[in-house]
Amino acid sequence: MGHMEEVPQDELDNKSVYLPHHAVVRRDKEATKVRVVYDASCKGENGISLNDELLVGPVLQEDLRSITMRWRMYKICFVSDVVKMYRMVVMHKEHRDYHRLLWRRVTKQADNQTNGNDDIKDFRLCTVTFGTASAPYLAIKTFMKIAEEEGAMYPEVSRIIREDTYVDNIMSGMDTVDQAIQVSKDLIKVLQRGGFKLQKWASNNADFLKSLNAEQITTKVNLDMKLDGILSWNIGNDEFQYQLQLEPMTEKVTKRTVLSDLQKIFDPLGWIAPTIVTAKILFQKLWLEGVGWDEEVKRELKEEWQAIREDLENVCKVKIKR
Repeated sequence: MGHMEEVPQDELDNKSVYLPHHAVVRRDKEATKVRVVYDASCKGENGISLNDELLVGPVLQEDLRSITMRWRMYKICFVSDVVKMYRMVVMHKEHRDYHRLLWRRVTKQADNQTNGNDDIKDFRLCTVTFGTASAPYLAIKTFMKIAEEEGAMYPEVSRIIREDTYVDNIMSGMDTVDQAIQVSKDLIKVLQRGGFKLQKWASNNADFLKSLNAEQITTKVNLDMKLDGILSWNIGNDEFQYQLQLEPMTEKVTKRTVLSDLQKIFDPLGWIAPTIVTAKILFQKLWLEGVGWDEEVKRELKEEWQAIREDLENVCKVKIKR
């Protein structure tokens, strides 16, 4: 797809940074089953990483709470996300050597064995890289630039891009089916001019979905409101619900395991705050006790955490209607 290129022999000695990388496989994902993660925070021999030298940039989008509340006020709601958003933004040639990686092609032989004896080659990434400090700003700024340039001809599309977008997710709507269909067509057309493609459309209205091609529509019944979040939108019932699935509690409970579970609870609008606050109070107690990150907590605190975890399973019964 042109996302990276092999470094020519005569440019191998250029000033450069090499990024460690690994694959994250998510079989439960509808589109991207394998995501490549680059560690731009890995420090080199000089003790400095690429992310140490990159500017993060300002926040350009509204918070998810505001976007979600506004989105739920439309009679016809729709959601879509941008295909490989970061990868659609090309990087300047003079910056690509700071995004190098090593790669060895592995081929399968007839006996199903892998052949890893190919030479290791030097590549460099040609597009904005997920894992670098500046990537979110660069991708979103490019997205906003489209809204700026197309604002005169498509004011409603421009507004949606600026106000109804959270990272690579568009959450918007209209008050009539005809308006929603028209604005979705304009949105697809405008974003294609900037090289962005929309996928996995969902809506609470069947007539709206009929206006799209079958391959453009999500096959899921529930849509996560955030990556790895527990809050989801039940498209058929048009209501929010929680889907919390905590791993079985380990024998050894530490401050790290408690925090890991707490981070899985995503509640941007505070609907289950009365439940979550008990867990946060327990975490405060762990700080006051001076417990180390991997040190086992006292029996009383462990029992308290176990009771809270069992109670948290009840959030799956909470449903928020329109």
